[in-house]
Amino acid sequence: MKKRFIVLIDFSDYSKHLLLLVNTWAKKANAEVVLVHQVIKPVPALATTDVIDKLKQSLRESALEELKAFANEVIGDNNNIRFRVDTAHLISIIENLEVANTIDYIFVGLNDRPAIDRLFLGSTASELSKQSDKIILAFPTQNTDISVDKLYVGVKEKYPVNEKAFQNLIGIMKDVIREIHFFSSLKPAEEQETTEKYLQLLNTRYGSQIDASYTIYRNEKPINTVKEYMLKNKGLLVIQKGSRTLADLFRKFWTTEMINSANIPVIILPNNN
Repeated sequence: MKKRFIVLIDFSDYSKHLLLLVNTWAKKANAEVVLVHQVIKPVPALATTDVIDKLKQSLRESALEELKAFANEVIGDNNNIRFRVDTAHLISIIENLEVANTIDYIFVGLNDRPAIDRLFLGSTASELSKQSDKIILAFPTQNTDISVDKLYVGVKEKYPVNEKAFQNLIGIMKDVIREIHFFSSLKPAEEQETTEKYLQLLNTRYGSQIDASYTIYRNEKPINTVKEYMLKNKGLLVIQKGSRTLADLFRKFWTTEMINSANIPVIILPNNN
């Protein structure tokens, strides 16, 4: 299977840091890079269809030239990079990029937005995590002190890890990853036995490939425990997104909360569904 890194670019300083990180990573993983920019500019509501189409085409052409110039400024001329600019919804753009026999990884930067902006407008990463079935890698683009040699994998035994996606993730990190740490966070009153058995199973299964360990944390507010732990330990937090069912509401909340922490690099695995 071919590997492809799809990078969301908005021409900001955040995007520069993200592109530098992805470009280095892609060389190690032997992955193709596609830079994607979504054009978000208003068009006249009362204009004819022909006028709107011509305006959108003009916007796309202008943005494409800007995207190519941006990439050349940041990483220089690179024939292995492709470009995609569109005025469509971001999810539609990504879906239209799909090709057979290719594993896509979506890279997006986490900006330190005001909390009110996150609350009412959401974030690109959290919207993608709800709608896309691809692996999403969301990086706090102001934080340069990120270690990619250790994965902290948050799991719950009721929702088994998407092992196919997780193995694909390991595949692009095999030259840099040194340790996997599985963990679950339980409230004090929650039963521990089944969770521990599942953590032991994962530890045994992946410990044959990479040094692995596991821990169970107990706290009335599990998310706070994980936030504090990840801010102290430099590494990548891996979580599995919530599905669209009410039964998985907690996992939806968990994913969004961890993304909105902004200082923690988060990798979001798709559902098993």
